[in-house]
Amino acid sequence: MKEFFTRNHRADLMSVREIFDPSVPAEGFRLAVDHMGRAVISFSDERGLAFAKEDLKALIRNGTVPVCEAENFPSLPLRGVVEGFYGKPYSMQQRHKLLDFLSAHRMNTYLYAPKDDVFHRALWREPYPANELEELKQLAVHAKEVGVRFYYCLSPGLDFDYSDEKDFQALKEKLLLMCAIGVEDFALLFDDIDPSLNEASVKKFSSPALAHCEVVNFAEKNIPHTHPLLFCPTDYFQVGETPYRNIVKSALSPTVSVLWTGYNTVAEVVTSRDCILTKEAFGHELVLWDNYPVNDFEPKRRVYFGEVDNRTPALSQTHVGYLCNPSELFEASKVAISTAAEYAWDPEHYHANAAFLRAVKEQLGEGREATIFAKCNRSKVMRRYAGREKLLIQGDYAALDRSFSLQKKAVAYIRENKPRLAEEIEELLRYMELECELYLALREGKEFTHLLRSMKACKYRSADQSLPAYLASKGAEDITEKERAVYWAPERGMKETSPEE
Repeated sequence: MKEFFTRNHRADLMSVREIFDPSVPAEGFRLAVDHMGRAVISFSDERGLAFAKEDLKALIRNGTVPVCEAENFPSLPLRGVVEGFYGKPYSMQQRHKLLDFLSAHRMNTYLYAPKDDVFHRALWREPYPANELEELKQLAVHAKEVGVRFYYCLSPGLDFDYSDEKDFQALKEKLLLMCAIGVEDFALLFDDIDPSLNEASVKKFSSPALAHCEVVNFAEKNIPHTHPLLFCPTDYFQVGETPYRNIVKSALSPTVSVLWTGYNTVAEVVTSRDCILTKEAFGHELVLWDNYPVNDFEPKRRVYFGEVDNRTPALSQTHVGYLCNPSELFEASKVAISTAAEYAWDPEHYHANAAFLRAVKEQLGEGREATIFAKCNRSKVMRRYAGREKLLIQGDYAALDRSFSLQKKAVAYIRENKPRLAEEIEELLRYMELECELYLALREGKEFTHLLRSMKACKYRSADQSLPAYLASKGAEDITEKERAVYWAPERGMKETSPEE
């Protein structure tokens, strides 16, 4: 909770009174319990009332509650997920489950933007087939039922002709078609495109930024929408001013909110200074598009079960929203999304490791093996984690025996207890098993070349590459890969748990 004061006394819960109070922040509540066990909940909307009841229920022990005063509300009005990855889009069944998941974790926004939906991007002018349109309609209906804003996103930038009024009308017709099935919120995405303009467009607009703003402003004016339109610019990463952003600052409608990903496409860190400079550069409300736990960048060999980390606690001072971008692995993304939900609700008091442990317990189970498995697959982009290199160099086989034994048990635990997840990440589980076999072969002085080849063939691999790297240093084939070609910049404030090579 944002604030919780108790008088160190508990009372039998006798009654619960509900009071509508428009001064309570949206989705928030105030709770007071007196010494007679009479609880009063103040709220301004149905979600706030529901959250209050959830939190009050969590306080009850043996029918008693603490005598207290409490307040809870989200720091950011827009919190959710953007299905914005490259790769196989989620199925409609998965999307419906995702909406329930977001609602249960107090998120309120879902952006439909799968890069490989051809009608979203490559064939953006074309209407959806009737069956797909009906499925999107049902998705929008479900979203409203569970209190989640459904944003339909369109990415027309691959071939939009800014000099041709026909393309503006095609955009209008496409978005009005989505309005007709109940969609109330929209985003226009101009990320990952060649921004160059044809000769006629240059004469009309002089710059890509001006052309993009014209399209967004046209949609903002002509398409009904409940919440502010969202715009992802071509300059969606890096900090501060650019010529493109200078134009956006003055040309974009002031009611449009801008998406960006931090100083990099996948940012190791998002600092307060980065946010302040970028807010000044765009001159518009910002929404952070956090590219995590997505894994569609090179190399595509990691599945991230770690927490959102190394983001400023002061995000709400410069942003109106936070969105995480999951991977195409639906089940595997849930741990990270759970932590993202905690961060988005209350960045000021977010504790990354505590959120990680809660998410693992909820999504993978309470056993030690669940935590070990998740720790084996944390992201090393946002924070460095110690590997086994020192143990290997020192020849500490007692510690290594324990480590690989626990890893093997963790894999077995996932196979036995999380069958849907296990099926989704079979290649990762196989890699982790082969790694254990590789260690035993090294320990017993057996030939291991075939194991390295099998590991190299696996689609996914775990975070710690210490063992393959150690063997490569002794002359074996090097199958290691960088987690990502990022530059490490401690001066940017990146946390470091322990140094690696």
